[in-house]
Amino acid sequence: MNRFLHIVFIALFTALGSGLMAQKVLKKQALALFQRDNYQEAAKALDVYEQLKEDGEALYMRAVCAYHLNQAQQCIDLMQLAYKKGSDKKDIYLYVARSYQALGNYTEAAVYFKNQLKNYGDKRGAEVEAIITEIKRCEYGPKLIHLPQLAYVDNLGSAANSVYDEINPIQSPNYQNKYYFSSNREQSYGGPRGKNGESDHLSNHYYYDLYAVELAGGNYTPIQAFGPVQNTTQNEIIQDFNSDGSVMYYLRYAGNSIKAVTDTFKEGDTEVISVGTLQSPFDPSLGDVDLKVFNDSTLLFASNRLGGYGGYDIFVCKKKQGQWQSPVNLGPGVNSAYNEKCPYLTKGGNVLFFSSDYIQGLGGYDLFASKYEVGSRAWGPRVQLGLPINSSRDDIDPQVSNDGNQLLFASNRLESIGGYDVYVAYFKEQITDQFAYTEDLPMFQIDAPPGEEVLPATAVSSGQSGPLKSFAIAPLYYTNDEDVLSPNNQVMLKTVKNILESYPETSLKLIGHSAVEKQKETALFFTIKRLERIAASLTASGIDASRITLCSYGSSFPMVVNDSRYNTRVELLIEGANPLSTEIIEDMPVLNADVQHPGFGNYLMGRKNLVYKVKFTTGRQMVSSDALLEFPVISVTRNAQGEYEYYCGYEQMYSEALLLRQKLQSKGYAGAKVYAFEGHQLLSPSDAERLKTLYPDLQKYISLEK
Repeated sequence: MNRFLHIVFIALFTALGSGLMAQKVLKKQALALFQRDNYQEAAKALDVYEQLKEDGEALYMRAVCAYHLNQAQQCIDLMQLAYKKGSDKKDIYLYVARSYQALGNYTEAAVYFKNQLKNYGDKRGAEVEAIITEIKRCEYGPKLIHLPQLAYVDNLGSAANSVYDEINPIQSPNYQNKYYFSSNREQSYGGPRGKNGESDHLSNHYYYDLYAVELAGGNYTPIQAFGPVQNTTQNEIIQDFNSDGSVMYYLRYAGNSIKAVTDTFKEGDTEVISVGTLQSPFDPSLGDVDLKVFNDSTLLFASNRLGGYGGYDIFVCKKKQGQWQSPVNLGPGVNSAYNEKCPYLTKGGNVLFFSSDYIQGLGGYDLFASKYEVGSRAWGPRVQLGLPINSSRDDIDPQVSNDGNQLLFASNRLESIGGYDVYVAYFKEQITDQFAYTEDLPMFQIDAPPGEEVLPATAVSSGQSGPLKSFAIAPLYYTNDEDVLSPNNQVMLKTVKNILESYPETSLKLIGHSAVEKQKETALFFTIKRLERIAASLTASGIDASRITLCSYGSSFPMVVNDSRYNTRVELLIEGANPLSTEIIEDMPVLNADVQHPGFGNYLMGRKNLVYKVKFTTGRQMVSSDALLEFPVISVTRNAQGEYEYYCGYEQMYSEALLLRQKLQSKGYAGAKVYAFEGHQLLSPSDAERLKTLYPDLQKYISLEK
């Protein structure tokens, strides 16, 4: 127990005894600890609270504490009691579902996840999508239990692990029995910290420091904390060593300030020679995490930078002639629409281990492996490592031992002492690709030439088994002199047609873009005519026209800075698929930062969220208007009557759209009106009412545009 808290509790009970006032103070103290995520001390306070079994609020808090302390069954029992005692917390079902999932009872977990989903009604958002994903995982969990077991797994024990988090275990490149990791345990140099990083003695949250432990004679030596040069009042998260162990890389951060640090040591000890910032394209401020250094000339890391397949993807970056090249996405054999993190490449360069919350998992993050296939010159397919390496909670930070016999990783599974612990998996078969570093890495000869973009492969299926089918849909590309229904594009359209036929609940949005042209009206009109041609080909094959909507942005949103074929594209957005049976992955290009157009990121952001546009005119033929020249973003859609509706703007805020309307009215468009769109879908009044809590700015729109 934190010494300060120990003194507080002694003083509390000495002064107040066990009377009613003491109990009220005790509950208040427990609440203060709970609000600071200090679940250990909050649980201790609630366990001596005499009214616990009759107090729905207190029972709920104690149940949440149990969940975070890896007491899943206790969490279930307490949540059920809290519900009976009148607790109105809307996430009771969620905690019960997660607890059943942690216990490996996927059937019960799915039931409670679905009950939790009902609390959201028709609302959409990240929380709803996350629950739907967990329901999918509950379908796959039982199937994965019976995979062949590849290893035996042991907890590294109390010599290394604590009731806090131990993450990023790294084996010393020079000493077989020495391991490094980061931990946010109580002895941290930063002391107890609040949620915003402030000093807070009631908190049980500490910053991460660097530690080491050695195995000697079958037992681990006492844990060794790094000194004040490495461990500071900020977080220190170890990342990796260089190949000979002379340089250690770690992240140092507090709040929004983050940097990658290199430490150089004298050989054989921990005396610092120099501390400096890592000079490479790895940039934590851009969302880059989980750095791994391969053979001192190749970096692997995860990032949620724009242009990936979804969430975090794994990237590679190579040094050529002393210069770091731009990072390149590893492609669909490794990355998916979910999050891929914690890469580790074996020394031979042919086997990649990583962590992912991919749909085919046991719960949370699981560990996967992917092998480079020389014949196809691509990574994949991914291999789920199964039990006991993976669990129904998070399994992260893999690293293969120097001899290829073991896999170090971190996990917060129920068997953990507390939080994340360091585990070791003893492979039944040695990883022979770990024997020696290779200089030749053909699997990474995918670097984009300077000024060019890299396109991922457009696989139609992810190769998943079971009821869930996954489809990757790539844009249709064309030139101004090329038929948009070219043979190459027909292949993708055939896939789209099959999805629409197989899943009648789906609809299709055709979003057209053209290269920058002198005449905006020409670009807009020609582009929507291309969309009409695509729609006509689909309706001729039996697809109902009411399921297809069209929107042309002309040259408003180029993808790259140069006049590239990727600016002339048609995006195919399939919506309404059943998330329990169908996964639609949009296979967009992965672009280097130096070629991506500055406005493209804003366009992608608006596609996922709410935007406001101002409709200023409607016609059955091409419209020529000053507005097309004076305003940067113009779009045109076709309504059910076959008319073309022209819109101005692509605004995140309603107030900005009002300013656009005023400008258009001053140009003679007296009937200009603001409309709200979500994902290119015009919001109906009922949709606007439903979404106003998710998008507070909608309230102004609703009140003024009725």
